Amino acid sequence: MCRRRLARHHLLERTDDIVRAVRDIGGVQAQLPSAAEWSIGARVDGITAEDVRAELYERKRLLKMYTLRGTLHLVPSDEAAMWAAATRPVDDSDELVDAIDRALRGQCLTRTQLAEAVGDERLLSQWGDFVSPAATRGVLCFGKPQGSKVTFVHRDDWGVPWKRHARATAQREAARRYLYAYGPAAPKDFARWMHIEPAEATAAFDGLADDNDEGEVPPAGPTAVRLLPQYDAYILGAFPRDKVVPAEAKPRISTYGKGRWEGPAALPLVVVDGVVAGMWARKGLKVTVEPFVDIDQTLLEAEVERLGAFLNRQASLTVGRLP
Repeated sequence: MCRRRLARHHLLERTDDIVRAVRDIGGVQAQLPSAAEWSIGARVDGITAEDVRAELYERKRLLKMYTLRGTLHLVPSDEAAMWAAATRPVDDSDELVDAIDRALRGQCLTRTQLAEAVGDERLLSQWGDFVSPAATRGVLCFGKPQGSKVTFVHRDDWGVPWKRHARATAQREAARRYLYAYGPAAPKDFARWMHIEPAEATAAFDGLADDNDEGEVPPAGPTAVRLLPQYDAYILGAFPRDKVVPAEAKPRISTYGKGRWEGPAALPLVVVDGVVAGMWARKGLKVTVEPFVDIDQTLLEAEVERLGAFLNRQASLTVGRLP
């Protein structure tokens, strides 16, 4: 199963298409921009972080928006409406969304500017609880950052296509995407990944039995060593996680950094043939890998070299315990 998932995540053989990589895994979690960029870089050959940003802010084939679990994700722009319909809260505030709609037309506003324009300090919240309904209703998009500040633009001004989808229809399509990238799986796994009601997940799975099988397993090949960032989709969508996070890895993960509270998905992990085999951290261009099992040094060095190329720099590798 791990080898099949690796292949469908473009972690076995990488693709050369940024948008396809994002599309095939159902979006890339993006509350940490650098982690989101490397989630794509780990799957796509011959690109840099600047190429990812160009897809977001120049070509606009990718869009940053609130979707799964109410969290920021990068999704293909031509699928934004589908993901919004599948995840939109049922209690959107029409009044606030309408005010944001009026404020953003023809404007590119920082969070502070938007809150001032609307006259609602709740929009200053970094959690996005009051911004996300405008995104899932097809009003608000993230624009190009101004330094460290996020900006917001109107979806019409950003040129994002928007076709209305019924919630159940959108969830059925989302379930098909989930099974392609993470299956075989149960409705409860999909409900957890999407953060929707179990009954909705069960309904979305109805009629998808043919999508929910092992599928064709790629033939055995060279060992695949991959450096995955925090909140990478391969870990986030893996249920049960025991199949990709072995028991021997859990004690160390549970004592390090955000792993104490959020588990393995919150840490940059080394994955060997689809199974977690270590952790890693980057300080500047110095990468430290803490292996849990023996990992081929040459393959690790190759991955670090790829990471450096993605950053347009030369990175170095140290193997040892993380501080």
